[in-house]
Amino acid sequence: MKHGEGNSTHGARIVDRMHLTYYRNAIAEANISNDIEAMQRIIIDIKEVKAGSKLEIWRQYYLALAHFSIANAFFKGKTRDVAYRHAKSVVDTFSSLSRQPAADTEIYALLGGALGQLAAGASNPVSKASFGMKSDRALSQALETGAENPRVLLVHGRSLFLKPRLFGGSKKQGIEALSKARGYFLDQPAPEDPLPAWGFEEACFWSSYGLLHFNRFDEARAALAPLIGRSPKYYLIEPMLSRIEEKQCKRRGAAQ
Repeated sequence: MKHGEGNSTHGARIVDRMHLTYYRNAIAEANISNDIEAMQRIIIDIKEVKAGSKLEIWRQYYLALAHFSIANAFFKGKTRDVAYRHAKSVVDTFSSLSRQPAADTEIYALLGGALGQLAAGASNPVSKASFGMKSDRALSQALETGAENPRVLLVHGRSLFLKPRLFGGSKKQGIEALSKARGYFLDQPAPEDPLPAWGFEEACFWSSYGLLHFNRFDEARAALAPLIGRSPKYYLIEPMLSRIEEKQCKRRGAAQ
């Protein structure tokens, strides 16, 4: 099946649940290999289609998720301006949506993550504080209805870990939330199509990243074990394992 195929009304292709599930899975595959070009093609394709009234919110959600995934890939270094632009697209996508209880938890989690990226990338202190507060509000709303939703805990945990302590950050609390997210991903059944399923790889990676920060080397490797078993081609596995080994070797050398 070609992506985006579906009925056509007044020139716009109308996609159904099966096509939305395709977009969900295509984003997941592109994320595993960090295939930015594939993600950009998905964005173009989703923009060219429409969905029925009950599914349109998920079409927009996956458009936002593709932008969010690119923002995550460019989060550090000289490419942060790219991350900022795509994070802004997430916020713009959700700005006109009416509330729908079935999707609110997932939307607020994604929105909170994007606003956090905007806060991190803002150079103006006022903008940084404003985006940060909006991110906190969105994540609080997500937690109200999704305290056991692994994507909510993933975004919340990463936010806590990366946020300065002055603004409410806590690396230890962040690791706790990330570990919970990883556990829920492993324990909960796969969601029905076309509901969101992303985040498992990121939860494992960020759990490992956080544990490494505190030199908990064995636990950092253990956090990656489910990821290696389920998504062995995830592009951050090898760099993370190398980072753990390098830091542990340096610590051993310093102790001698």
